[in-house]
Amino acid sequence: MTVIGGRIYLSEPPYTYTKLLSHFDGTDGATTYTAETGQTISFVATAQLDTADKEFGTASLLLDGNSDYVTVSDSSDYDFGSENFTIDFWTSIAAGGYTNRFGWMGTLQQVPATRVGWNIAPDGAYPIDMAFRYYDSGTNYSYIITNNVSTGWHHLAFVKKGTETNDFGIAVDGAFQWFSGNFTIGSSQKFTVGREFQDHDGFYYRGWIDELRISKGIARWTDNFTPPTNPY
Repeated sequence: MTVIGGRIYLSEPPYTYTKLLSHFDGTDGATTYTAETGQTISFVATAQLDTADKEFGTASLLLDGNSDYVTVSDSSDYDFGSENFTIDFWTSIAAGGYTNRFGWMGTLQQVPATRVGWNIAPDGAYPIDMAFRYYDSGTNYSYIITNNVSTGWHHLAFVKKGTETNDFGIAVDGAFQWFSGNFTIGSSQKFTVGREFQDHDGFYYRGWIDELRISKGIARWTDNFTPPTNPY
């Protein structure tokens, strides 16, 4: 039983599992933001808010694919261990295609032999292949779905709901592909959005990100679903 705000819950309300939530709302061109969960989001290079293209609210995060990214301080909140988790966000890939992989987000350092953490790093030309990768002392374990993300706004979700076969899922616009969920994930770096590795000058994302949410300890979807129609 949990008591929050004078209300009694027989189980913990789902929103208490939210470790990071960022609407990226604000004025056009803004380069400062505080997440709805309280973290300071640091903007690098020309990363900025954009009011011209967003899924919800007044703005989204705009990244130019050249040198832009944002960071949040390192936290055990992104060290999932063997717990269930959900990473979900809206994104719109800028037109023009990609000939190399890029990084959406993650908690990884560049040095291959000592990488510990996870990232979401698609690659290729349209439609984009999408991968969730985690690293254990440099060893790369990848879960990939192919030819699923084109230009325009899409809802992406990465969900671990257990430790058995078909207990880890990647969903594009609510449609899942499932893999074995029997893994444990640590983290070693601050959370970065917009490039593949926290200290790697390359593989930057070009496009927009909105409604970014990281949830630890809960699988928010366990089957195909209709993407949210409102901000969290």
